[in-house]
Amino acid sequence: MESIYYHKKVKGYHFIILATEDELTEGTFSEKQIKWLDEQLQIAHDDDPYKPIFVFHHQPIKDTIYGSEWGFDENRDLIYETLSKYPRAISFSGHTHYPLDDPRIIHQKDFTAIGTSTGHDLWLEDGRIQGDHPVGGDYLNQALIVEVHDHDVIIYRRDIHQDDWTGDPFHLRYPPYDEYYHTYTDDRDQTPPYFTDNAMVAVDKAKTTNSTLTLLLTQAKDNLLVHDYRIVARAVGGEEKEYLAFSEFYKDPVPDPVSITVSDLEPNTIYEFDVYALDAFGNESERSISTMGKTIR
Repeated sequence: MESIYYHKKVKGYHFIILATEDELTEGTFSEKQIKWLDEQLQIAHDDDPYKPIFVFHHQPIKDTIYGSEWGFDENRDLIYETLSKYPRAISFSGHTHYPLDDPRIIHQKDFTAIGTSTGHDLWLEDGRIQGDHPVGGDYLNQALIVEVHDHDVIIYRRDIHQDDWTGDPFHLRYPPYDEYYHTYTDDRDQTPPYFTDNAMVAVDKAKTTNSTLTLLLTQAKDNLLVHDYRIVARAVGGEEKEYLAFSEFYKDPVPDPVSITVSDLEPNTIYEFDVYALDAFGNESERSISTMGKTIR
């Protein structure tokens, strides 16, 4: 390779590949490289202002896609502002190991950013009962398949481990004029998930201990993805605790019912549980489903 970052034209389309310039996990892109990126984007734009431009880099740009909290800090705004001048640019990144199933894996505001998941070893955001590296997550193997047409880019999400698709494809439209509208924005989904009338939650008594209760929960429904459950645990006559748990949307198939073990409870205590569903965009179900259980001595 003549350089760790380079620009190629393939079948009339421009591919710009970036590379981090140090050994930091989050990566660093120098001002020199970002200036070069700006020049290459302008070359691609001048060649055909109505075609998408494909840009590749390992770490994501913070505050864009699902998992981009693991992106780079140094010169983050500079690279974002550079790409923002070219709304037809599509930025592909990896690094996070976050699954493609979540609709936030694509983000559009000033340009398009999309994550590419991983060939092995699932990771997720923290703060959930299952942890950021759920047991059994090493099965994950996902990839994007991208079709490029005259005025459209269609991005399919592939579960290689299942030899199947996951979710609907993302459809990016590139009309042959200057105005271009983004679809996959932060506010694209305002519809909350919901529990069906026959949804239930119950305590699995066989798994009860003096500090844990395991809930068996009917999965809620959503127009895109049920991501989490917010669990409110109230000790009768005592304190109230809240927990977040993944819906385990990343499993194939998604378990229904899903088993969630709530810990750090007091022994020999009756607890009331209210469970609310949350989607990937933080919309919460209007109603909860409820149950009760008692820890052992």
